Amino acid sequence: ETHVDAMERERGLLDSLASAGIIEFVKRYGDFTISSGFSAMKSVLRECRPEAVFCGNDYMAAGALKCLHESGLRVPEEVAIVGYDNNDLCVGVVPSLTTVNAHHERVGKLLAKGLLALIDGKVKSVGKTIDPVLVERKSHLRCSPTSAERFNS
Repeated sequence: ETHVDAMERERGLLDSLASAGIIEFVKRYGDFTISSGFSAMKSVLRECRPEAVFCGNDYMAAGALKCLHESGLRVPEEVAIVGYDNNDLCVGVVPSLTTVNAHHERVGKLLAKGLLALIDGKVKSVGKTIDPVLVERKSHLRCSPTSAERFNS
């Protein structure tokens, strides 16, 4: 994976998994399309049956969701799935897709505004952090108190 944003997402995911004490996981890469999400999920299912899946974007999550349905696995009862981007597709699939909203539109506007300020000489540098937010829909189940306790200890 060579896309800078994707590498940052992966690093964040791996850090979160490590913090939760999760050391066993399967990783697949795709090209951010529905078909690559389907293919990646099919490949994972040949190797194991995951409890949860985190996809690099919502299109891949939709493909993974389709593959899980076709494989007879119920989402979220048997496998939880989370995407990334919070695009319109999230509410167009069943179950609706839990996703991470990285506020792409807001980031783009702030970037454009900052670049114009740099060009006009109004500022010497621009720096702002916008934290992503989890948008909880129906493709995941909340942890039971026992599971949450295991990850928080």
